[in-house]
Formats: sequence, C-alpha cells, structure tokens
Amino acid sequence: MAIFDEYMLSQPRYDLTQSSNDATINPRSDDAGNWTGCAYGRGNLVGTYRDWSACAETSYLRRNATVSDLRALTFNDVKQRIKTTAWDRIGLDSVPDQDVANIVMHVKLHFGNISNVQRALNELGENLTIDGLAGVGSNTTNALIRQTRKNPIKTFNAIRDRLSVVYSNSNPVYSNGFMRYLNTYFPRKMEVNMASVTIPVALVAGITTWFLYYKKK
Repeated sequence: MAIFDEYMLSQPRYDLTQSSNDATINPRSDDAGNWTGCAYGRGNLVGTYRDWSACAETSYLRRNATVSDLRALTFNDVKQRIKTTAWDRIGLDSVPDQDVANIVMHVKLHFGNISNVQRALNELGENLTIDGLAGVGSNTTNALIRQTRKNPIKTFNAIRDRLSVVYSNSNPVYSNGFMRYLNTYFPRKMEVNMASVTIPVALVAGITTWFLYYKKK
C-alpha cells in the first residue's frame, strides 16, 4: 500500500517543501494560488512558500493568510497540512501502488482537484462523474483502487498521459516547463502484455532442474 511518508520523501516533493522554495518574494500575480481569494485579483497577493500557497493556507486557517503566516511554516507543518487536506481525504493509504498515489497527489496539489484523474480512470473503463472530488469510500477512490489493483502501470500511465495532454494545451508560457517537469519526475512506464510474453522451453527446463537439485540438498 502507498505510504504518505514515502511520498513526502519522493522527488520533487521533498525539495519543493524546503524553505529555499520561497515564492513570497515578488509572487506572480497571474498564479491564482498566490492570491488569498484563490483567483486572479481576488484577496491579497501573498505568494507561496514550501510549495504551500496563500490560497491553501487561507483555506486552512479560515482567514486571509499573510506572508508571515507562510514563512512561519516548517517542513513538518506543511507535511501535516498536505496529509490532512489531500492524502487522507482522498484515502490514498488504500491505493496499492506508491507511484500511482504520488501522481494523484501531484494532480491534487497542482490543480486543487482530481478531475484529470477521474478522466483518466474513465478512459480505463470507469464511469465517474467529473467533479474533481474524491474521498474515502467514494466512487472515485474505489475506482482508483480497483484499476490500480488490476494494473498499476496502466493506471499510472493513463493519469500521466492525461496530464501530458493538459500540459501540452496549457498557456505557452508554462507548457514547456510543465512538460519538462512531467518527463523528469513522472516518466511514462513501459507496459508489458504478459499474455504475449513467452519463456523459452530451455530456460524453463533449466530452472526446474536447478529447483529439484537444491530441493534434494
């Protein structure tokens, strides 16, 4: 099963959550997450710190976050926030593959919802409502668990391919960077059709002989 601590130690999550990742200095105004109102021009332009945005902190505190609020956050503070607001709510402890859980978290933290995960699961044969929501015992989380058990590599690639389409069609200012990020940290996995894989008879015979020999010993 997927483990939250392993996600937090994975790349790029571990590096992104360090204090050196300070985007409260001259924050981009065209990034909705940098605004306390979670939309361009709404609320105060505060920025992002340790990859935790003014939007996310405002929602967490239930009041407008400030630069001081963000800069006071430790690694463990952000870790706890990510766990309670994303990982636990989706129910990723029950997903039987770490890489699938990690890429779902990337989608959740990047977009604020998991609509693209739902679209990917529908491409695998599910029939989910595209509402961006998921929770323990929900149709979306159950579908994610089901498809991952069936084929974790195919599930990972379906989500990854959906992101590739979204990133390729995003604002040209960001699309190249998004694609580099995707290719570096979430490279597509090789899918193998086990039904088409054949093992040479000589190899099978050799393995059988080796097993019988050492069993006698």
